[in-house]
Amino acid sequence: MPWLITKADIIRRTGWTFSELDAQDASEVMPALIGQSIRDALNRVDAFVNSQGRIKIDEADLITYGQIQQLISEEEGSLG
Repeated sequence: MPWLITKADIIRRTGWTFSELDAQDASEVMPALIGQSIRDALNRVDAFVNSQGRIKIDEADLITYGQIQQLISEEEGSLG
C-alpha cells in the first residue's frame, strides 16, 4: 500500500490532520494501529463464526486469521 494512502487511513481512523500525524512518533503509532486492525479483523471472524456464517466477512479477514493461526502453530512448535 502506498504510504500516502496508509497515512490517509490513519488520519481517518484517528481524526488527526496530516500535520498532527507527522508530529507523532511513528514507532509508537504504527504498531498500535496495526494491532487495532488485526484485532478488528479477528473480531469480524469471531462474529462470522458466532453467527454461523450469517454475518459475511471479506477474504482479507480470513487471510489475517490464517496468518495468526500459522504464527500460533509455529510458536507452539518451537516451545515443544
